[in-house]
Amino acid sequence: MIRPRAGDLVYSDEEIDVMNTDIDAAKSLGADHVVLGLLCADDTIDLRRVAMMIDIARPMRVTFHRAFDRTPDAAAALDTLLALGVDNLLSSGQENSAEIGAQTLRRLQERAGAALVVMAGGGVRAHNVSRIVDIAGVREVHASATNPDTIRALVLALSGG
Repeated sequence: MIRPRAGDLVYSDEEIDVMNTDIDAAKSLGADHVVLGLLCADDTIDLRRVAMMIDIARPMRVTFHRAFDRTPDAAAALDTLLALGVDNLLSSGQENSAEIGAQTLRRLQERAGAALVVMAGGGVRAHNVSRIVDIAGVREVHASATNPDTIRALVLALSGG
């Protein structure tokens, strides 16, 4: 994840320089993917800066993280990410958990079609992953999977089992 500090997702020019350097470093070390998320003060996606970072990152894949969940208009934010050519979106459907936001996640994936992969994240656990996958219609999830039961549940849910 490309992030210079904890806290809000509005970055100074100096922090953007650090992030751009980190993207270059990831690329030079052979990474094939970066995760980032930048917002403007009004919680809309920072179009100009995200576009610049995507240009720096290519040919690596780019995921926009849960900063998306702070945006005021999910459809408009998704359209921005699609226009930018983002590959993946990590989201809880703009709710506290992906389980609560599963219907929104479904709408986002349907709107994106094959142009972008929506990944459900936020509160994904062994007990709810099948429900999230079924309702949201996603094929990817993000979860802390250190427990074998959680790993098994994730594999079963994503394989249709």
